[in-house]
Amino acid sequence: MPGSIEKRGVNSWRIMISDGYRPDGTKRRIYKTLKYSPSMSESAQRKECEKELALLYAQVKGGAVVSGRQYTLSEFAQLWMRDYIATAGLSPVTVRGYEFLLQNKLLPALGHVKLQQLSPQLLTRFYGKLANERVVGNRGRGQQVTANTVLHYHGLLRCILNTAVKWGVLANNPALKASVPRLDAKPVTPLDDEQSRELLTALSKAPVKYRAGVVVGLLGQLRKGEIGGLNWTDLDPETGLLHVERSAVYVSGHGVLLKETKTQAGRRELYLPRYALDILEELRAEQEAEKALAGETWVESGAMFTQKNGKRQHPDTISKWFREFLADNNLPSIRFHDLRHTGASLLIASGEDIETLKERLGHSKASITMDVYGHAYKKKDRQAAERLDGLFLTQ
Repeated sequence: MPGSIEKRGVNSWRIMISDGYRPDGTKRRIYKTLKYSPSMSESAQRKECEKELALLYAQVKGGAVVSGRQYTLSEFAQLWMRDYIATAGLSPVTVRGYEFLLQNKLLPALGHVKLQQLSPQLLTRFYGKLANERVVGNRGRGQQVTANTVLHYHGLLRCILNTAVKWGVLANNPALKASVPRLDAKPVTPLDDEQSRELLTALSKAPVKYRAGVVVGLLGQLRKGEIGGLNWTDLDPETGLLHVERSAVYVSGHGVLLKETKTQAGRRELYLPRYALDILEELRAEQEAEKALAGETWVESGAMFTQKNGKRQHPDTISKWFREFLADNNLPSIRFHDLRHTGASLLIASGEDIETLKERLGHSKASITMDVYGHAYKKKDRQAAERLDGLFLTQ
């Protein structure tokens, strides 16, 4: 057995296990100090040390004990950001999001704790406390922190601790056994056919910048970030083919940034109807007029949706305006994202098949589409049954 027993003093012993070599070539050793009652003889103490040595050896080889320096979460997170992030190929937006989560809640609460002292119970208490806090930022101020936000913290912590295990700093990942809040699916609340017509009628008097954003969200089934990330070069105005390749996000301290879609399926091509293309043509004409008025102060961003100086529009601008627009026109209060659901539901009602809808929405699997819009397909199925019923009852 690669270990040793050393008497250190009266009734005091130290056992040591060798556990391979460090990257710099030095031996990796694990020490444990043992103390026994003066009533035990030296030979009896040594026999106990031999048992402890065998146990320590088994624990080391089984991964229950990790040798080397014991880092606090704050210390290891710094190494993780420096070494892991550098090779992970993550977008700048994702990296800044990780930095925010670390500095906002994670390190102030747990940064002082050594990795070996993190337990599923401790992490569960942290998640529970976080779930009961109130939002203090500009978005959702005063509201309770959502389960989705808690899961963001859990996901980051799980990734950091997984890396600690891979690097031999931690024996196992306590985050894998911690309890996290269940993420409830947000209800889909699309507008019906009549409400959609009322919406488009009311939009006819809206500024073209907002009218275009709402119509693209509805008839193109795009998310607000995808709309904000559109460039004019993404659209073929003759055929109506639109390329969706990126999303705009706002990062505090850095402004509006672009990131690629999360999945390959999210990068997609879809056709816009002529109704939407005509409105986008109006938008381009207005933007050219704003460019001429701005002169040298114009920023050539290439964005489809811009501020008056040409800079890319904040992705929340359209959703904030949309809430006020619905209230002013006595229309149902829905989220901007529900325009995407409305457009999808209209396509289902018109007979669109699940595979085409999956591609248009940018879902990686048809099962995802069915999970979200299964209720609409069930309605179609019931209508089909009623048509069959009518066919036979008329005989």
